[in-house]
Amino acid sequence: MNKNIGIFVPARLGSHRLPNKQILPIGDTCMFDICCQKLQYITTTYGIPTYVLICDEPLIEIAQKYPNVVIKYQYLF
Repeated sequence: MNKNIGIFVPARLGSHRLPNKQILPIGDTCMFDICCQKLQYITTTYGIPTYVLICDEPLIEIAQKYPNVVIKYQYLF
């Protein structure tokens, strides 16, 4: 049995309780950068395609550092 697997991670900066929580500093990095590192590892190690669903420019800039993480632009209406 052949299964097609992919990982999709939606992220946005529009939180009301903690604005910009995805890019708040954690040591010398941020939560979204750590997420992209993990996705990069999964793609290169296991060959599973990974996608981030984002629309905010700071998140796009971080995700672009990881060539195996596919960026899908998610527009919020």
